[in-house]
Amino acid sequence: MPKDDDNNQRRSINPENYFIDPLARIVGDVLIGEGTALWPGAIVEGDSTRVGEDVIIMPKAHLGEDTSIGDRTFIAPGARLEKCTIGEDTFVGMDTVICEGAVVGEGSLIAHGTIVPKDMKIPNGSIVRGAPGKIEGRVTDETMEKISDVRSKLNWRKEEFKIMLKRGELFGVNDLPKRPHEIFEEYKETGERGPIEREMKFLKMFGIED
Repeated sequence: MPKDDDNNQRRSINPENYFIDPLARIVGDVLIGEGTALWPGAIVEGDSTRVGEDVIIMPKAHLGEDTSIGDRTFIAPGARLEKCTIGEDTFVGMDTVICEGAVVGEGSLIAHGTIVPKDMKIPNGSIVRGAPGKIEGRVTDETMEKISDVRSKLNWRKEEFKIMLKRGELFGVNDLPKRPHEIFEEYKETGERGPIEREMKFLKMFGIED
């Protein structure tokens, strides 16, 4: 496992400084930078996987083992990345596949549905499209502004979701409901009838009398 100073610094970051949706999944000792957001259904896994700062990983995107994502990169829905390196300020489009050993340069744009072949090296600021992917041009300032606008809207949504989760914690709506036997056990210990009466009414709605 890497032990360099940068990794140790990221390991100590306060979880309040990034956003992990409850329906996202992290498997292994993944390193996540400040300001990064994992949206519902996103999966990041691998003890040697690193995600930089202010990265956006959209729903159903999958980052596999030994993957490195540069700061401010945008991973669109359904993208799949495995054992590859993505430079800073890069846009990875929907349903894109980036294969093992590929290196994507900073500020690049990988178009939707592109398959980046194994070990492909992509220069900074490139537009890549196709299956297999080919370099088709250079990223313009106008394109980068459009991506920046999308990022800004998603950053607001991230803060909105954080507020919703905090509200859920305050009112207990994020908690899993208690099982019937747990309610009955509590009643035996406390004698409080309110919860058990509500449970009995609920069970009768489904025709369960016992």
